[in-house]
Amino acid sequence: MSGDTRAVNRLVPEAIRLGTIPSLRGLEMVRAEFPFRGSRLDFLMRDGEQRVLLEAKSCTLVEDGVALFPDAPTARGRRHLETLGQATLAGMGAMVTFVIQREDAEIFSPNDGTDPGFCRAFRRALAAGVTACAFTCRVRKSGVTPCREIPVVIP
Repeated sequence: MSGDTRAVNRLVPEAIRLGTIPSLRGLEMVRAEFPFRGSRLDFLMRDGEQRVLLEAKSCTLVEDGVALFPDAPTARGRRHLETLGQATLAGMGAMVTFVIQREDAEIFSPNDGTDPGFCRAFRRALAAGVTACAFTCRVRKSGVTPCREIPVVIP
């Protein structure tokens, strides 16, 4: 199953507006496509007075109820995680959100078998204070909508 990778730029703000994803509640959109330290991240958000950089990743690979990212090696994704880690060191909030464009996932995990470098960067980012969340989407002919948050499980 393939998803629209550009849809995340619509689905994250929609999830925030609807309030359906607990980890995203309270965030306000400040700007899309925010440049920071040589990267362009998907969103600059605000959580009260805290500025939060948010990078959204489109996930379509699900095996036995486990959503896995990435489904192919991604040097760009690795750089984004490193930039998010730098943001926490600069006193900003940072978050990576995995938008699963299907409903059959029960948990999310990094896909070590496909891109161990991305997965190491993901674990380093979490250790630096980057938060992670994942949510499924309802896919219908009429469109794709945010559905529910699922646990992020780090093996």
